[in-house]
Amino acid sequence: MKVDILLFGQISELVGEQTIVMENINNKEELMKSMFATYPALSKMNFKIAINRELTESNLNLNDGDQVALLPPFAGG
Repeated sequence: MKVDILLFGQISELVGEQTIVMENINNKEELMKSMFATYPALSKMNFKIAINRELTESNLNLNDGDQVALLPPFAGG
């Protein structure tokens, strides 16, 4: 199973990519554990998570081809 992860703003700068693909990730909690292990500084950042363009707080299961976005705080004007 493959999941596309879109990275924005300071998260993209930290990781050095705008998009990454992860495999064998079953749910949001596993994804975040893997991201924090690979990019420890990410665990100190404040951000929201959207799965298939819907913000989520719960630990949802992921399916092949899902799109996950890590969204840093932003302000509009």
